[in-house]
Amino acid sequence: MFSILDMINHALGYVNVNVKIKNQIYIGIGIAGNLYLGYVAIRLMQNGAWLRGILYMLVFLALIYFITLNVIYYFTNKTAKYDLSPKIEKLLGGKPKEALAAEQQAQNNQQQPYIPANGIFDGQELLPATVKTSHTEQENVHQIVDQLQAANIVRLDYGGMSDDAVIQQAQTAFRTTFRLSR
Repeated sequence: MFSILDMINHALGYVNVNVKIKNQIYIGIGIAGNLYLGYVAIRLMQNGAWLRGILYMLVFLALIYFITLNVIYYFTNKTAKYDLSPKIEKLLGGKPKEALAAEQQAQNNQQQPYIPANGIFDGQELLPATVKTSHTEQENVHQIVDQLQAANIVRLDYGGMSDDAVIQQAQTAFRTTFRLSR
């Protein structure tokens, strides 16, 4: 059963599926699995294995409760009146440390400025870096740049702008893009 769920999870992972739709699919799978559990419980009781059948039936009924909560949550815009999930979460030790860390990180991101992952910035300046290359490597890079210029793919004059003007334009574009993506 777990391998089937794992295969479905991997298949859904290949497609960009909305989390709500993905959970609705999982609810359908859960209903099918729970119906099978109910069938097994009834068959066990019919065949005289009363204790095991009753235990399976209790698990079946508990899963019906949680599936019903999920149906209410994911298929409607309502919440259940008798939701035991917060009490169970508190009983089991509260939110996991990862969830608390993610919430804390989200709060920190709202208060602190965004720092891009492609460099370490101190105000407006990049940290200096030195690249060491051999003469052959430099010739190869120049050859590639010449080919790109000849194909009119790369321009080295940046439209006549200086380095400072290019940096200022990139920062303005970044800030505009970042504001739009929030």
